[in-house]
Amino acid sequence: MLSSYNSHLAHLLLQLVQTPRILAQLLCHLDWVTVYTLLCTCKALHDDLFMSMPHLDVLLSRFVPGYTYGVRQRDFGLYQDVPISLHELDLLRAFSLD
Repeated sequence: MLSSYNSHLAHLLLQLVQTPRILAQLLCHLDWVTVYTLLCTCKALHDDLFMSMPHLDVLLSRFVPGYTYGVRQRDFGLYQDVPISLHELDLLRAFSLD
């Protein structure tokens, strides 16, 4: 019974974070350690966030200083996605100043 309940909650969370605005609101209440742990333990959530540029933009905007400014200033004529892994994002966080 508990396993079924947990599975339902996980499925509900995955559905909710499909909307970038909801994801942004959720992330503003979580610190990096919590998000990192969640992404390491939930492959479906990890894949959803890292395979979708709108979701990745939300994640990077929350945890990489200056990313939001860069997104606003980017030239779409020259813009191309740069793949990033969870490990690389964790390293960026480790060396950030905030």
